[in-house]
Amino acid sequence: MEYVELFGERHRALRRMKMEMPRKELADVIVKLGESMREASFNVSDALPTLESMEIELPEQLMFKFLYAPEGDEMEIEIEVEWPNKQKT
Repeated sequence: MEYVELFGERHRALRRMKMEMPRKELADVIVKLGESMREASFNVSDALPTLESMEIELPEQLMFKFLYAPEGDEMEIEIEVEWPNKQKT
Protein backbone atom coordinates (compact mmCIF):
# COMPACT_ATOMS: atom_id res chain seq x y z
CA MET A 1 0.00 0.00 0.00
CA GLU A 2 1.21 3.48 -0.82
CA TYR A 3 0.71 6.42 1.51
CA VAL A 4 0.46 9.81 -0.15
CA GLU A 5 0.48 13.05 1.83
CA LEU A 6 -1.25 16.09 0.35
CA PHE A 7 -1.14 19.56 1.86
CA GLY A 8 -3.40 22.42 0.88
CA GLU A 9 -6.24 24.35 2.43
CA ARG A 10 -7.03 21.17 4.28
CA HIS A 11 -4.65 18.36 5.12
CA ARG A 12 -5.53 14.79 4.32
CA ALA A 13 -3.62 11.54 4.11
CA LEU A 14 -4.48 9.28 1.20
CA ARG A 15 -4.09 5.55 1.35
CA ARG A 16 -3.88 4.00 -2.06
CA MET A 17 -3.74 0.32 -2.82
CA LYS A 18 -2.33 -0.73 -6.16
CA MET A 19 -1.75 -4.38 -7.03
CA GLU A 20 -2.02 -6.67 -9.99
CA MET A 21 -4.60 -9.47 -9.75
CA PRO A 22 -6.63 -11.72 -12.04
CA ARG A 23 -9.81 -10.20 -13.50
CA LYS A 24 -12.11 -12.59 -11.55
CA GLU A 25 -10.41 -11.77 -8.25
CA LEU A 26 -10.77 -8.03 -8.94
CA ALA A 27 -14.45 -8.51 -9.78
CA ASP A 28 -14.93 -10.37 -6.48
CA VAL A 29 -13.26 -7.51 -4.55
CA ILE A 30 -15.46 -4.89 -6.27
CA VAL A 31 -18.61 -6.92 -5.56
CA LYS A 32 -17.64 -7.41 -1.90
CA LEU A 33 -16.91 -3.68 -1.55
CA GLY A 34 -20.27 -2.87 -3.13
CA GLU A 35 -22.09 -5.25 -0.79
CA SER A 36 -20.31 -3.65 2.19
CA MET A 37 -21.46 -0.20 1.05
CA ARG A 38 -25.11 -1.24 1.40
CA GLU A 39 -24.64 -0.78 5.16
CA ALA A 40 -24.39 2.60 6.91
CA SER A 41 -20.88 1.67 8.04
CA PHE A 42 -18.34 -1.02 7.23
CA ASN A 43 -14.71 -1.86 7.82
CA VAL A 44 -12.66 -1.38 4.66
CA SER A 45 -10.44 -4.36 5.55
CA ASP A 46 -13.47 -6.68 5.27
CA ALA A 47 -13.51 -6.12 1.50
CA LEU A 48 -9.78 -5.47 1.12
CA PRO A 49 -7.93 -7.57 3.73
CA THR A 50 -4.51 -6.14 2.81
CA LEU A 51 -5.61 -2.67 4.00
CA GLU A 52 -5.37 -1.57 7.61
CA SER A 53 -8.62 -1.74 9.52
CA MET A 54 -10.67 1.45 9.20
CA GLU A 55 -14.38 1.93 9.85
CA ILE A 56 -16.12 3.89 7.08
CA GLU A 57 -19.43 5.63 7.78
CA LEU A 58 -21.55 6.43 4.74
CA PRO A 59 -24.49 8.82 4.40
CA GLU A 60 -27.48 7.78 2.30
CA GLN A 61 -26.49 10.02 -0.67
CA LEU A 62 -23.08 9.56 -2.32
CA MET A 63 -21.30 11.19 -5.27
CA PHE A 64 -20.08 8.59 -7.79
CA LYS A 65 -17.39 9.30 -10.39
CA PHE A 66 -16.31 6.90 -13.12
CA LEU A 67 -13.40 7.71 -15.42
CA TYR A 68 -12.01 5.59 -18.20
CA ALA A 69 -9.20 6.74 -20.44
CA PRO A 70 -6.04 5.65 -22.21
CA GLU A 71 -2.94 5.86 -20.01
CA GLY A 72 0.04 5.62 -22.34
CA ASP A 73 -0.14 2.21 -24.03
CA GLU A 74 -2.69 0.97 -21.47
CA MET A 75 -6.29 1.71 -20.54
CA GLU A 76 -7.27 2.90 -17.08
CA ILE A 77 -10.49 2.98 -15.07
CA GLU A 78 -10.81 5.10 -11.94
CA ILE A 79 -13.78 4.87 -9.60
CA GLU A 80 -14.36 7.49 -6.91
CA VAL A 81 -17.05 7.72 -4.26
CA GLU A 82 -17.34 10.96 -2.28
CA TRP A 83 -19.47 12.30 0.54
CA PRO A 84 -19.27 15.16 3.05
CA ASN A 85 -17.03 14.37 6.00
CA LYS A 86 -18.89 14.57 9.31
CA GLN A 87 -16.82 16.65 11.74
CA LYS A 88 -16.54 14.98 15.15
CA THR A 89 -16.82 17.44 18.01
